Amino acid sequence: MKEKTYPLVTIILLNWNGWKNTIECLESLYQMDYPNYTVIMVDNASQDQSVARLKSYCQGNLEVENQSFKYSHKERSIELLEYEYSCQEFIPLQKDRISTDFPSPQPMVLIRNDKNYGFTKGNNIAMKYALRYQNPSHILLLNNDTVVSPNLLSKMIDLSRKNEKIGFIGPKIYHYPDEGFDEKVIQYAGGKQDLWRFEPQPIGYGEPDQGQYDHNQRVDFISGACILARATMIREIGLLDEEFFSYREENDWCMRGYQHGWFTCYSYQAVVWHKGQGSTRNQQPTILYYMTRNRFLFMKKHATKIQITIFLLIFFLFDSWYRTAASLFYHRQTRLVFCFWKAIKDGLKILSQ
Repeated sequence: MKEKTYPLVTIILLNWNGWKNTIECLESLYQMDYPNYTVIMVDNASQDQSVARLKSYCQGNLEVENQSFKYSHKERSIELLEYEYSCQEFIPLQKDRISTDFPSPQPMVLIRNDKNYGFTKGNNIAMKYALRYQNPSHILLLNNDTVVSPNLLSKMIDLSRKNEKIGFIGPKIYHYPDEGFDEKVIQYAGGKQDLWRFEPQPIGYGEPDQGQYDHNQRVDFISGACILARATMIREIGLLDEEFFSYREENDWCMRGYQHGWFTCYSYQAVVWHKGQGSTRNQQPTILYYMTRNRFLFMKKHATKIQITIFLLIFFLFDSWYRTAASLFYHRQTRLVFCFWKAIKDGLKILSQ
Protein backbone atom coordinates (compact mmCIF):
# COMPACT_ATOMS: atom_id res chain seq x y z
CA MET A 1 0.00 0.00 0.00
CA LYS A 2 2.83 2.40 0.86
CA GLU A 3 4.40 1.83 -2.57
CA LYS A 4 1.19 2.97 -4.31
CA THR A 5 0.63 6.01 -2.11
CA TYR A 6 4.30 6.88 -1.78
CA PRO A 7 6.29 5.49 -4.72
CA LEU A 8 9.90 4.58 -3.96
CA VAL A 9 12.43 7.35 -4.61
CA THR A 10 16.15 6.67 -4.77
CA ILE A 11 18.24 9.67 -3.70
CA ILE A 12 21.79 9.82 -5.06
CA LEU A 13 24.50 11.90 -3.43
CA LEU A 14 27.94 12.20 -5.01
CA ASN A 15 30.81 12.96 -2.65
CA TRP A 16 34.34 14.00 -3.52
CA ASN A 17 36.44 15.33 -0.64
CA GLY A 18 33.39 16.98 0.88
CA TRP A 19 32.21 14.90 3.82
CA LYS A 20 31.18 17.89 5.95
CA ASN A 21 28.75 19.09 3.29
CA THR A 22 27.55 15.55 2.65
CA ILE A 23 26.75 14.83 6.29
CA GLU A 24 24.85 18.08 6.63
CA CYS A 25 22.85 17.15 3.53
CA LEU A 26 22.17 13.65 4.86
CA GLU A 27 20.94 15.08 8.16
CA SER A 28 18.36 17.16 6.33
CA LEU A 29 17.31 14.21 4.15
CA TYR A 30 16.62 11.98 7.14
CA GLN A 31 14.21 14.60 8.51
CA MET A 32 11.97 14.63 5.43
CA ASP A 33 8.31 13.76 5.82
CA TYR A 34 8.29 11.41 2.82
CA PRO A 35 8.17 7.80 4.08
CA ASN A 36 9.50 5.75 1.15
CA TYR A 37 12.99 6.60 -0.04
CA THR A 38 16.48 5.19 0.01
CA VAL A 39 19.89 6.86 -0.28
CA ILE A 40 22.82 5.88 -2.44
CA MET A 41 26.05 7.59 -1.42
CA VAL A 42 28.75 7.53 -4.11
CA ASP A 43 32.30 8.44 -3.14
CA ASN A 44 34.50 9.46 -6.07
CA ALA A 45 37.78 8.20 -4.56
CA SER A 46 38.03 10.94 -1.91
CA GLN A 47 41.34 11.57 -0.15
CA ASP A 48 39.99 13.36 2.94
CA GLN A 49 38.74 10.44 5.07
CA SER A 50 35.24 10.93 3.67
CA VAL A 51 34.33 7.26 3.79
CA ALA A 52 35.37 6.89 7.43
CA ARG A 53 33.45 10.04 8.38
CA LEU A 54 30.32 8.94 6.54
CA LYS A 55 30.40 5.55 8.25
CA SER A 56 30.83 7.27 11.59
CA TYR A 57 27.76 9.39 10.87
CA CYS A 58 25.73 6.29 10.01
CA GLN A 59 26.72 4.80 13.36
CA GLY A 60 25.41 7.88 15.15
CA ASN A 61 28.87 8.96 16.29
CA LEU A 62 29.17 12.22 14.39
CA GLU A 63 27.03 15.30 14.97
CA VAL A 64 26.28 17.91 12.36
CA GLU A 65 27.77 21.32 13.06
CA ASN A 66 25.61 23.99 11.52
CA GLN A 67 24.82 27.59 12.31
CA SER A 68 21.98 28.22 9.85
CA PHE A 69 19.58 25.32 10.34
CA LYS A 70 18.34 23.76 13.54
CA TYR A 71 18.40 19.98 13.65
CA SER A 72 17.04 17.67 16.28
CA HIS A 73 20.31 15.67 16.44
CA LYS A 74 18.39 12.48 17.04
CA GLU A 75 20.58 9.48 17.55
CA ARG A 76 21.25 8.18 14.07
CA SER A 77 21.97 4.59 13.21
CA ILE A 78 21.66 3.56 9.62
CA GLU A 79 22.27 0.16 8.12
CA LEU A 80 25.02 0.45 5.53
CA LEU A 81 25.49 -1.71 2.43
CA GLU A 82 28.96 -1.07 1.10
CA TYR A 83 30.32 -1.75 -2.39
CA GLU A 84 33.44 -1.05 -4.37
CA TYR A 85 32.94 -0.14 -8.01
CA SER A 86 35.67 -1.32 -10.33
CA CYS A 87 35.75 -2.58 -13.93
CA GLN A 88 31.99 -1.91 -14.25
CA GLU A 89 31.19 -4.27 -11.39
CA PHE A 90 29.70 -3.70 -7.91
CA ILE A 91 31.86 -5.66 -5.49
CA PRO A 92 30.10 -6.12 -2.12
CA LEU A 93 32.12 -5.43 1.01
CA GLN A 94 31.32 -6.51 4.55
CA LYS A 95 27.93 -5.16 5.53
CA ASP A 96 27.85 -3.02 8.65
CA ARG A 97 24.72 -3.85 10.65
CA ILE A 98 23.87 -1.50 13.49
CA SER A 99 20.72 -2.10 15.53
CA THR A 100 18.94 0.91 16.96
CA ASP A 101 15.55 2.47 17.51
CA PHE A 102 16.00 4.97 14.66
CA PRO A 103 13.98 3.77 11.65
CA SER A 104 16.02 4.15 8.48
CA PRO A 105 13.66 3.90 5.45
CA GLN A 106 16.02 1.42 3.80
CA PRO A 107 19.71 0.64 4.19
CA MET A 108 22.00 3.31 2.82
CA VAL A 109 24.10 2.08 -0.08
CA LEU A 110 27.70 3.31 -0.12
CA ILE A 111 29.50 2.85 -3.44
CA ARG A 112 33.24 3.48 -3.32
CA ASN A 113 34.57 4.29 -6.77
CA ASP A 114 38.11 3.28 -7.66
CA LYS A 115 38.78 6.75 -9.11
CA ASN A 116 37.15 10.14 -9.64
CA TYR A 117 34.66 9.61 -12.48
CA GLY A 118 33.30 13.16 -12.41
CA PHE A 119 29.70 14.21 -11.92
CA THR A 120 28.13 12.42 -14.86
CA LYS A 121 29.67 8.95 -14.59
CA GLY A 122 29.66 9.06 -10.79
CA ASN A 123 25.88 9.58 -10.83
CA ASN A 124 25.42 7.10 -13.67
CA ILE A 125 27.09 4.38 -11.61
CA ALA A 126 24.57 4.94 -8.83
CA MET A 127 21.63 5.11 -11.26
CA LYS A 128 22.67 1.78 -12.78
CA TYR A 129 22.67 0.26 -9.31
CA ALA A 130 19.27 1.77 -8.48
CA LEU A 131 17.60 0.66 -11.72
CA ARG A 132 19.10 -2.82 -11.44
CA TYR A 133 18.52 -3.60 -7.77
CA GLN A 134 15.96 -1.15 -6.34
CA ASN A 135 13.49 -0.46 -9.19
CA PRO A 136 12.42 3.00 -7.94
CA SER A 137 9.62 5.08 -9.38
CA HIS A 138 11.87 8.17 -9.42
CA ILE A 139 15.55 8.97 -8.95
CA LEU A 140 16.66 12.20 -7.28
CA LEU A 141 20.13 13.50 -8.12
CA LEU A 142 21.12 15.84 -5.32
CA ASN A 143 24.33 17.82 -4.86
CA ASN A 144 26.02 17.05 -1.56
CA ASP A 145 26.39 20.78 -0.78
CA THR A 146 22.64 21.24 -0.34
CA VAL A 147 20.16 21.26 2.53
CA VAL A 148 16.58 20.23 1.76
CA SER A 149 13.21 21.21 3.20
CA PRO A 150 11.24 18.49 5.03
CA ASN A 151 8.56 18.44 2.31
CA LEU A 152 10.96 18.29 -0.66
CA LEU A 153 9.99 14.85 -1.97
CA SER A 154 6.33 15.12 -0.97
CA LYS A 155 5.79 18.23 -3.07
CA MET A 156 7.74 17.01 -6.09
CA ILE A 157 5.99 13.63 -6.12
CA ASP A 158 2.61 15.43 -5.78
CA LEU A 159 3.46 17.40 -8.93
CA SER A 160 4.61 14.28 -10.79
CA ARG A 161 1.20 12.69 -10.18
CA LYS A 162 -0.54 15.47 -12.09
CA ASN A 163 0.84 14.34 -15.46
CA GLU A 164 2.56 11.07 -16.32
CA LYS A 165 4.60 12.85 -19.00
CA ILE A 166 6.39 15.03 -16.45
CA GLY A 167 9.86 13.54 -16.66
CA PHE A 168 11.97 16.02 -14.69
CA ILE A 169 11.08 18.13 -11.67
CA GLY A 170 13.21 20.71 -9.89
CA PRO A 171 12.61 22.68 -6.68
CA LYS A 172 12.92 26.33 -5.80
CA ILE A 173 16.61 26.69 -4.96
CA TYR A 174 17.83 29.37 -2.57
CA HIS A 175 21.40 30.50 -2.05
CA TYR A 176 22.72 29.00 1.16
CA PRO A 177 22.54 31.72 3.87
CA ASP A 178 26.11 31.24 5.12
CA GLU A 179 27.39 32.09 1.65
CA GLY A 180 26.74 35.80 2.18
CA PHE A 181 23.08 35.73 1.15
CA ASP A 182 19.89 36.21 3.11
CA GLU A 183 17.84 33.08 3.75
CA LYS A 184 15.48 33.60 0.79
CA VAL A 185 17.57 34.75 -2.16
CA ILE A 186 16.73 32.73 -5.25
CA GLN A 187 19.36 30.76 -7.11
CA TYR A 188 17.05 28.79 -9.42
CA ALA A 189 13.34 28.78 -10.15
CA GLY A 190 13.88 26.65 -13.23
CA GLY A 191 15.90 27.74 -16.23
CA LYS A 192 15.74 28.95 -19.83
CA GLN A 193 18.02 27.93 -22.67
CA ASP A 194 18.27 28.71 -26.36
CA LEU A 195 19.90 27.09 -29.36
CA TRP A 196 21.46 30.23 -30.80
CA ARG A 197 23.93 31.19 -28.12
CA PHE A 198 23.50 28.48 -25.50
CA GLU A 199 24.15 30.51 -22.40
CA PRO A 200 21.57 28.92 -20.05
CA GLN A 201 19.83 31.41 -17.78
CA PRO A 202 18.57 30.50 -14.29
CA ILE A 203 15.18 32.04 -13.65
CA GLY A 204 15.15 34.44 -10.69
CA TYR A 205 18.87 34.31 -9.95
CA GLY A 206 19.84 36.73 -7.16
CA GLU A 207 16.28 37.97 -6.58
CA PRO A 208 14.80 38.15 -3.06
CA ASP A 209 11.85 35.79 -2.91
CA GLN A 210 8.70 37.89 -2.74
CA GLY A 211 6.41 35.22 -4.14
CA GLN A 212 7.05 36.16 -7.77
CA TYR A 213 7.76 32.51 -8.68
CA ASP A 214 5.16 30.86 -6.46
CA HIS A 215 3.57 28.78 -9.18
CA ASN A 216 4.40 25.44 -10.74
CA GLN A 217 5.34 25.75 -14.39
CA ARG A 218 7.07 24.08 -17.31
CA VAL A 219 10.64 25.22 -17.88
CA ASP A 220 13.43 24.42 -20.34
CA PHE A 221 15.70 22.84 -17.76
CA ILE A 222 16.32 22.62 -14.05
CA SER A 223 19.52 22.77 -12.05
CA GLY A 224 21.52 19.57 -11.69
CA ALA A 225 21.93 20.50 -8.02
CA CYS A 226 18.53 18.87 -7.43
CA ILE A 227 16.78 17.05 -10.23
CA LEU A 228 14.04 14.45 -9.85
CA ALA A 229 13.77 12.10 -12.84
CA ARG A 230 11.06 9.54 -13.56
CA ALA A 231 12.60 6.08 -13.88
CA THR A 232 10.50 5.08 -16.89
CA MET A 233 11.83 8.14 -18.73
CA ILE A 234 15.44 7.34 -17.78
CA ARG A 235 15.03 3.85 -19.22
CA GLU A 236 13.78 5.45 -22.45
CA ILE A 237 16.22 8.33 -22.97
CA GLY A 238 19.26 6.95 -21.16
CA LEU A 239 21.51 8.17 -18.37
CA LEU A 240 23.61 11.33 -18.24
CA ASP A 241 25.98 11.77 -21.17
CA GLU A 242 29.41 11.01 -19.70
CA GLU A 243 31.20 13.02 -22.38
CA PHE A 244 30.16 16.15 -20.47
CA PHE A 245 32.01 14.91 -17.33
CA SER A 246 30.69 17.88 -15.31
CA TYR A 247 28.53 20.93 -16.09
CA ARG A 248 25.76 21.35 -18.70
CA GLU A 249 24.86 17.65 -18.50
CA GLU A 250 21.46 18.55 -17.02
CA ASN A 251 20.76 20.82 -20.01
CA ASP A 252 21.46 17.92 -22.34
CA TRP A 253 19.38 15.50 -20.23
CA CYS A 254 16.34 17.81 -20.16
CA MET A 255 16.67 18.44 -23.90
CA ARG A 256 16.76 14.71 -24.61
CA GLY A 257 13.66 14.29 -22.46
CA TYR A 258 11.88 17.03 -24.40
CA GLN A 259 12.82 15.40 -27.71
CA HIS A 260 11.13 12.21 -26.50
CA GLY A 261 7.95 13.98 -25.40
CA TRP A 262 8.70 14.46 -21.68
CA PHE A 263 8.10 17.71 -19.75
CA THR A 264 10.45 19.49 -17.37
CA CYS A 265 8.70 21.28 -14.50
CA TYR A 266 9.53 23.59 -11.61
CA SER A 267 7.90 22.87 -8.23
CA TYR A 268 7.76 26.06 -6.16
CA GLN A 269 6.72 24.43 -2.87
CA ALA A 270 9.75 22.12 -2.79
CA VAL A 271 12.76 24.00 -1.44
CA VAL A 272 16.53 23.44 -1.38
CA TRP A 273 19.38 25.62 -0.11
CA HIS A 274 22.51 25.29 -2.25
CA LYS A 275 26.04 26.38 -1.45
CA GLY A 276 27.31 26.00 -5.00
CA GLN A 277 30.52 24.43 -6.30
CA GLY A 278 31.00 22.52 -3.06
CA SER A 279 33.48 20.07 -4.58
CA THR A 280 35.18 22.50 -6.95
CA ARG A 281 35.40 25.70 -4.94
CA ASN A 282 39.16 25.93 -5.44
CA GLN A 283 39.14 24.67 -9.02
CA GLN A 284 38.16 27.70 -11.06
CA PRO A 285 40.19 26.64 -14.13
CA THR A 286 38.48 23.23 -14.19
CA ILE A 287 35.05 24.83 -13.92
CA LEU A 288 35.79 27.31 -16.70
CA TYR A 289 37.16 24.58 -18.95
CA TYR A 290 34.11 22.32 -18.75
CA MET A 291 31.57 25.15 -18.79
CA THR A 292 33.17 26.42 -22.03
CA ARG A 293 33.92 23.14 -23.78
CA ASN A 294 30.49 21.73 -23.00
CA ARG A 295 28.75 24.64 -24.72
CA PHE A 296 30.24 23.35 -27.97
CA LEU A 297 29.31 19.76 -27.10
CA PHE A 298 25.68 20.73 -26.40
CA MET A 299 25.43 22.65 -29.67
CA LYS A 300 26.93 19.73 -31.58
CA LYS A 301 24.24 17.41 -30.19
CA HIS A 302 21.15 19.62 -30.44
CA ALA A 303 21.59 22.65 -32.75
CA THR A 304 21.08 23.00 -36.49
CA LYS A 305 23.89 24.14 -38.78
CA ILE A 306 22.54 27.69 -38.94
CA GLN A 307 22.22 27.80 -35.14
CA ILE A 308 25.82 26.59 -34.77
CA THR A 309 26.99 29.27 -37.22
CA ILE A 310 25.22 32.03 -35.25
CA PHE A 311 26.57 30.57 -32.00
CA LEU A 312 30.17 30.69 -33.31
CA LEU A 313 29.80 34.25 -34.58
CA ILE A 314 28.47 35.53 -31.26
CA PHE A 315 30.99 33.50 -29.30
CA PHE A 316 34.10 34.70 -31.13
CA LEU A 317 32.95 38.29 -31.65
CA PHE A 318 31.83 38.90 -28.06
CA ASP A 319 31.95 36.07 -25.51
CA SER A 320 35.53 34.94 -26.03
CA TRP A 321 37.08 38.40 -25.67
CA TYR A 322 34.91 39.26 -22.68
CA ARG A 323 35.98 36.08 -20.88
CA THR A 324 39.64 36.63 -21.74
CA ALA A 325 39.56 40.20 -20.43
CA ALA A 326 37.75 39.11 -17.25
CA SER A 327 40.34 36.41 -16.57
CA LEU A 328 43.26 38.79 -17.05
CA PHE A 329 42.02 42.00 -15.44
CA TYR A 330 39.36 40.90 -12.93
CA HIS A 331 40.58 37.50 -11.77
CA ARG A 332 44.21 38.27 -12.70
CA GLN A 333 44.85 34.65 -13.56
CA THR A 334 46.66 33.87 -16.80
CA ARG A 335 45.95 30.19 -16.10
CA LEU A 336 42.26 30.87 -16.62
CA VAL A 337 43.02 32.27 -20.06
CA PHE A 338 44.99 29.14 -20.95
CA CYS A 339 42.18 26.84 -19.78
CA PHE A 340 39.57 28.93 -21.58
CA TRP A 341 41.30 28.76 -24.95
CA LYS A 342 42.13 25.10 -24.50
CA ALA A 343 38.41 24.51 -23.94
CA ILE A 344 37.66 26.41 -27.16
CA LYS A 345 40.19 24.31 -29.06
CA ASP A 346 38.67 21.08 -27.72
CA GLY A 347 35.17 22.40 -28.36
CA LEU A 348 35.94 23.18 -32.00
CA LYS A 349 37.37 19.69 -32.34
CA ILE A 350 34.07 18.28 -31.08
CA LEU A 351 32.12 20.38 -33.59
CA SER A 352 34.32 19.19 -36.47
CA GLN A 353 33.86 15.49 -35.70
